[in-house]
Amino acid sequence: MKQLQDFILTVPNVLAADLRAKILQEYADSDEWEASRVGNTPVVDKTYRDVSEICVSKQEIIQKNIVARAEIDKDLFACAGFVLVEYQKAFAEFTKVHIENDEGYKLLRYEANQFYVEHTDDIKQQPRTVSCSFALNDDYDGGEWSFFGGAYTTRLNAGDAILFPSTFLYPHSIRPVLEGTRYSVITWFR
Repeated sequence: MKQLQDFILTVPNVLAADLRAKILQEYADSDEWEASRVGNTPVVDKTYRDVSEICVSKQEIIQKNIVARAEIDKDLFACAGFVLVEYQKAFAEFTKVHIENDEGYKLLRYEANQFYVEHTDDIKQQPRTVSCSFALNDDYDGGEWSFFGGAYTTRLNAGDAILFPSTFLYPHSIRPVLEGTRYSVITWFR
């Protein structure tokens, strides 16, 4: 009998080292970082979600260095397609779910003491089916994934992806980063 955590899939080594380096070289020192908002609102609440982001799929962001940034977006799209197929292979039940697209890609930066409290990813105005995150690095302390009130925790290695249902059954958080900077790319499939 499957349990909820059985539908959390880690796909190892999806983002190649050269792609991770290209993303960080392009964006790590960018002045485009913004405080993350809560859901689809203009609200920044650092007691709930303290992290910075760049929406790397937005055309106005891509246009600032179109050759490099369009290639990054295309490569992330290919990686997202690959991990979605891996999720479908892992769970026969999922093959009946119709996925039309993803929401584009957000680059996240968690610095020391930054976190995201427990939440779910399905938004009424924008229903989501599967959540996906790619780890760009692993040279930091803390910042683990925590599911179900801490009953299940995991940490990704650089290049790994994690996928799980976006529904209310999968409350999750990012524990505070203790030292260093944690970079990841997220998207959601609909």
